[in-house]
Amino acid sequence: MTDRREIQKNKLRQNLIDSDARVEVRERRSAAPFVIAFIVLIMVVAAFFHYRNESMLATSYEEAWNRETSGSGAALTFRGYCGFSGGIITYTKDGAEFTDENGNSVWQRSYQMNNPACDVNGSYAVIYDQGGTHLNIFSNEQCTGSGNTVLPLSLARVSGKGVVYTVQNDDDADFINVYRKDGAEIDLTVKSVVNGDGYPFDIAVSPEGSQLLTSYISVGDGVVTESVVFRNFGEVGQNEDARRVVGGFMDEFDGHIVTKVGFSGETYAHAFYDGGIVFFSTKVLNSPEVLKKVEIEEEILAVASCKSGIAVIVRTEDDDEPRKLMVFDNEGNVSGSAGFNIPFEGLEINDTNVIIYSTDRILGYNLRGHLTADINYEGILSFVCGTVKQREFIAAESGRLCRIKGGY
Repeated sequence: MTDRREIQKNKLRQNLIDSDARVEVRERRSAAPFVIAFIVLIMVVAAFFHYRNESMLATSYEEAWNRETSGSGAALTFRGYCGFSGGIITYTKDGAEFTDENGNSVWQRSYQMNNPACDVNGSYAVIYDQGGTHLNIFSNEQCTGSGNTVLPLSLARVSGKGVVYTVQNDDDADFINVYRKDGAEIDLTVKSVVNGDGYPFDIAVSPEGSQLLTSYISVGDGVVTESVVFRNFGEVGQNEDARRVVGGFMDEFDGHIVTKVGFSGETYAHAFYDGGIVFFSTKVLNSPEVLKKVEIEEEILAVASCKSGIAVIVRTEDDDEPRKLMVFDNEGNVSGSAGFNIPFEGLEINDTNVIIYSTDRILGYNLRGHLTADINYEGILSFVCGTVKQREFIAAESGRLCRIKGGY
């Protein structure tokens, strides 16, 4: 009798469990459409706000902050600017100052230079005396070091780790020398002569500092030859020759001059020439390759690059829009283009904005070439750079900086 009761109890329990499971399954099934609908709603709302943000055009502005910049006397005869780490570097013949995105003066440095020039890469910058022998290296927190070279400097490029590559000149040859972020020289030299490898017209350094890209102009038998050479000073380059050459390209530039080279991160590089752009991949460190050669028939007026893309301004035959902006991704594909008609003074690009500016007007674009800001500025602009936000810029006048937010 007891066994029969236990069997009946077990059957009852099993029926209850099965009933609960069926109810749970029905509840899950009934809840699923609501979850899917909620996810779809979120996606639609996100797409709406993204589209609205992309399509809105800022035509007015307000100042988030403004401040006077230091410097007087001889310093005012020259004043240069460079966008840096979300803020801006102001440099003169007798000193430099970094102002961050919030308008705070992070560092100031005094020096004496006849012809100062600046280069930035990530969170490091170098200011050097072109034609002189002095350089200063900075992080986005402080001056990390300074150094003096034996020969006059023609170029200096900094990596994202603070390592600085320089081109130095004497009457017979040119030398590429390297310095640590504290200004101490590294025992590494690349020598070249005009009738051999050629004159280093421009150099670029990868963010990590181990890759060097050089454009050379050489002269032999009255013929000018252009080449682009990749070197690797990391472990990969140790397996190559003593000059650390891992790749060289000439045919792509036959009959042309390479005016500027650059890296877009560690895995992409590019070379601007008088007729287009050549895009490279450096994913295989000991074997860089050409991804694409983009020929540009129009006259190239200005170029700029960052780790996310490249911007080019060309002259057109359109009377209404005599200039055109072209934006490329790192593989050479056109991301967008737009015509414009202002007499531009400068072109800048960061990971958020492409900026074209004249002395009293700012055009802002996203990286797909869509116009996001058209601002008439109440003052005389010397320089404009982007911030991490769209439609927000840091504008420089003589002796004054301000951050402006685009309005509608």
